[in-house]
Amino acid sequence: MRRFRRSTRALMAGLFGTGLFYALLVALQGRWSNLDVLSAIVIEASLLVISLTRGPISKKGLFYILLGSIGYFIVSVIYGFFSEISVMAVGGLGIYTFIASKPKFPLTKRAMVTGISVGVIMTFLGIYLALKIGVVYFIGAELLGAIILSMWGRYTPEENTIVVAIANSSGFISVGVLVVFPAVAIFVEDTALVNQLITIPFIAVVTAMSAFFGIILLVPFRESFEDDPWPQIRPQAECIIALGSDPTSKVNVATGIGASATWVATTKVVEQVSGSSLASIPNALEPVIPAAGSIPDWIGVANSPLLAGIGYFVGWKRTLVLLCGTLTTMMFWVILEGAAPIPYSDHLHRPEIIYLVLGVFASVIFKDILSSRERELSPAEFQRLAENHMNAKSRDDSETRLIARPHKAEDIPRLLRVKEELFSIETLREEILEMVRNPREYLRSRRGKMPPWVAFTSMVLFMITGIIIFSILTPFAGVRLPWLLFVLGTPLAMVSAYFTARSISETGMLAGYISDIISIPAILFFRVSFQAITTFMAMLGGLQDAALALLVHLKLGRFTGVRGRDILKAVFIGMGLGTIAGSVIT
Repeated sequence: MRRFRRSTRALMAGLFGTGLFYALLVALQGRWSNLDVLSAIVIEASLLVISLTRGPISKKGLFYILLGSIGYFIVSVIYGFFSEISVMAVGGLGIYTFIASKPKFPLTKRAMVTGISVGVIMTFLGIYLALKIGVVYFIGAELLGAIILSMWGRYTPEENTIVVAIANSSGFISVGVLVVFPAVAIFVEDTALVNQLITIPFIAVVTAMSAFFGIILLVPFRESFEDDPWPQIRPQAECIIALGSDPTSKVNVATGIGASATWVATTKVVEQVSGSSLASIPNALEPVIPAAGSIPDWIGVANSPLLAGIGYFVGWKRTLVLLCGTLTTMMFWVILEGAAPIPYSDHLHRPEIIYLVLGVFASVIFKDILSSRERELSPAEFQRLAENHMNAKSRDDSETRLIARPHKAEDIPRLLRVKEELFSIETLREEILEMVRNPREYLRSRRGKMPPWVAFTSMVLFMITGIIIFSILTPFAGVRLPWLLFVLGTPLAMVSAYFTARSISETGMLAGYISDIISIPAILFFRVSFQAITTFMAMLGGLQDAALALLVHLKLGRFTGVRGRDILKAVFIGMGLGTIAGSVIT
């Protein structure tokens, strides 16, 4: 291992020395007995010594630091010593990991920094859009990533794939668990305010549990989705690749963002100078449509930055379609219902709206069916595909004769015994030991495939952790979940995640089922409180979204030529970002 340069050692010594000095200063102010201060002193002192005496960190050391950071965070929250000093200690571990690690392409430091920067933006936009309009589109990270990477050096599609995986995974998990927090704030206001339930530790624990245990939930079953069309991922992959081949693409992106910002800013300036508002447009139609005069002031036209945000995510054509849909339902209300204050459910159940919606859905489904039909192959194409398949098969057969690592003579009986057993505790033990000893070699020998027991083990660990935190320790006031709810409800997350993955891989649309499956039986049989059931539903939804985040980006990496283990690391970084930044933003 090469030695660190003196400047790097001096930088880390200065950072961790400053952290140690601050922790000691806080301790001298009367907080010697506080666990957060004592643990921060130990962590900062250890980092100071390690940074001066050791070289670059190995992958095994990186894994240990990551587990230590997660464990320290969970313990600090459970035992109530999570504070700004704890955040500083965890931040020190993150800084040491970043500086001391030597990542390889495409998981480079500039890709990770760009992904985290874009991830903060995408997480904020995702949370904002989810709370504002209830619809979120996780596209656009590849455009911002291309601009930033080009400013930092040469653009590569592989690094931009890492950026997209980090950014979108952060948004996935943050929005996936978001439902519980505004729901509690709105419907159980006393609990949210008096008991101070909606805090950063509570949000972070819910997010971290869902992200950490859900990330590999669907990996063992990803082969069943390989032949699906993935209509959302293919265009994104083509965009990532095209951004590197078309020199004008980044200019067009920057021009579009600048034009949107200019349009919004200009209208706001005009409104301020003239003293009028675009919201008065509906009332101005009163001479033509008398009912328009009774439209409330809060229903009108608002050219807010949200409009530019939607345009950035979905494009101007889809934005116009959304605008036409809004105007259509407004005209139904104004013309057919006289702009009267009626229940929203009555408005939605009007036959004109129902039949219009059904017609749109039928058209979309019919178009998807037509577009998904497989094109017939010509004889020449069929022959070429057959030859490629036979060549690949012959290569596989020749590769199977090679022994990458000879086995010892004393190991052969044990390996043969394991080979003969279809499934047993001994087989499982040997497989676990092999995975722990050398995870890379284990995945390489199985070509990246994980056995199904890994997913079920993750679910069991989620159940155990959830029972300990929310049924036994109950560190959050007002949220206590029956242990049987975890046992019965968690397996449904696997079923929901599978069918949701099937939906997104075939149609590109994300539709979850877990809330409807869980909520009513839980309320009837367990009599849990509103905040408890919404917390549990959010965690199961987060499990599902974490699994989808990895599955989606594994497919994206397949299209763009990025290895699965690099995608896994990038998604894991994104989950950590969603836990930290997403909790603060929420």
